[in-house]
Amino acid sequence: MNKFQSHVKKREMMEKKRSVGVIIIALLFFIIGIIGALNVLRDMIKFGQYNLEMFTIFTIFSGFIILSIGLFKLFQWARITVIFISLLCIGFYIYLIISYFNPRFFGHDYSGFELMGIIFYIPGVLLSLVFIYYLTRPQSKRAV
Repeated sequence: MNKFQSHVKKREMMEKKRSVGVIIIALLFFIIGIIGALNVLRDMIKFGQYNLEMFTIFTIFSGFIILSIGLFKLFQWARITVIFISLLCIGFYIYLIISYFNPRFFGHDYSGFELMGIIFYIPGVLLSLVFIYYLTRPQSKRAV
């Protein structure tokens, strides 16, 4: 078997191990990264603001793109990073939900407009839980 055939054989084995769930999670992170990075670039060009905050947000969304590629290529570091980011998101969403229902405890004073935000927090928690559940399953650990 020559070098090319062994490379093709290795590539076929990797393709068989990649599950649909990992592909979906990688695509979600890629789409979020692309949309977020393009929106930040658009705002930077539109408003002419090139500050550290915009650069940091752009870097985070670019990291999502890199993370999705790593997850798609079945790297272990990408799986662990997605789990860690999901845990951070759960904590952040729970903080926002609690602060919505008890605004004085966290020093916020909400008007009624923030109710729209809570509609997105609960699905965010559920989606993060799905990511963690799926990526900690034995078949996902073996695939990644």
